[in-house]
Amino acid sequence: MTLPAIEAAIDALHITHRDLLRAIDSVPDDAWDEPSPEPGWTRRDVLAHIASNELRVHARLRSAVGRGDEAELKAINDIDGWNQREVEARRGRSVPELVDELATHRRETLRLLNAFGSQHLSTPITLADGGTCSILKYTEMFTHHISEHAGQLVPASNPRRS
Repeated sequence: MTLPAIEAAIDALHITHRDLLRAIDSVPDDAWDEPSPEPGWTRRDVLAHIASNELRVHARLRSAVGRGDEAELKAINDIDGWNQREVEARRGRSVPELVDELATHRRETLRLLNAFGSQHLSTPITLADGGTCSILKYTEMFTHHISEHAGQLVPASNPRRS
């Protein structure tokens, strides 16, 4: 049984994911390769980042329950380098391919979150800067991160381009 606090975090993640999919659906096909507000990235690159960033979330969640991989954690802690490598690895993928990847990664995120018990609520999640936060705070942080990037897609939406 999932803890109520984790359920609330998962509910917020579901809402954010729904809003992200709405933002994705609103972007015309010809706008995906236009520049985004992220310097040097297109809107497709932003979507690639959102899809790949779930892998970073997985590594931190696994680490919180003692199943972390030090090499993987070291790689994701190089935030800019890791982001660029992951985005470049996805260049050329279609929007549906990136959405499918996002869905696959999201299922794993939910599986990992559902495995957290009350004993894990105070377990610190170590961030790239060496700081720590609780699982609930971390979930709030990455949910907010997704929302910020979804918002970067909205200016390209059909109603705003008219």
